[in-house]
Amino acid sequence: MATIEFRRDRKLWALGSALLIVAGMVGCRRNPAAPSAPQQSAKPMVQEPAQAQTESAPEKSCREFVQGFYDWYINGHLNDGEGPAWFDVAKKKPSLVGPQLLRLLEWDSTYEAATNSVGALDFDPFLAAQDWNEAYKVKRVQVRENHCDALVTGSPDLRKVELERRSADWAFTNFDYSHLSEDGKTQEYPDDDLIDILETARRQVRVEKQKRSHH
Repeated sequence: MATIEFRRDRKLWALGSALLIVAGMVGCRRNPAAPSAPQQSAKPMVQEPAQAQTESAPEKSCREFVQGFYDWYINGHLNDGEGPAWFDVAKKKPSLVGPQLLRLLEWDSTYEAATNSVGALDFDPFLAAQDWNEAYKVKRVQVRENHCDALVTGSPDLRKVELERRSADWAFTNFDYSHLSEDGKTQEYPDDDLIDILETARRQVRVEKQKRSHH
């Protein structure tokens, strides 16, 4: 199957509204490596609680869910096998991901396998990076009814993690990104999010298929 190509106007690993699905080998997990520049904390999202013990039960539950995910993902899963680690989350632990995001991750995995291409993502969407450190920590959370926003340190580009309560537990629904310079303060590109990136890629694939069918 031919590979669909389209370009982004930003550094290779950064996200953008214009995506590039390029031909190439399927990306493999990298061994953990320290980034070239020191990691900076993401920008504050909400007022930090005075003390952790002041958190409500839903806030504590959300915090523990998100931290538990990153502890598992970084300390074990990233070295689990070959291929993009984020695809395996949808395969092995689908209950961790909300329905819309799950469908889009499954679509990207299927597309990558069918075309032997990099797919819509050339970075790890859960880490907002290509390389990572082990210091992904939940700094604070904010719960509104069944919705939780979590601020996670570890990558300056990971602005916010969004979750919704599903039955007795939480599920990731989106990951929001801010593209900052190496100082961790200057914004280089507009904010975007994982849902929009994947939806844009899927739409562009459909457009390319329609163009080919008319030739």
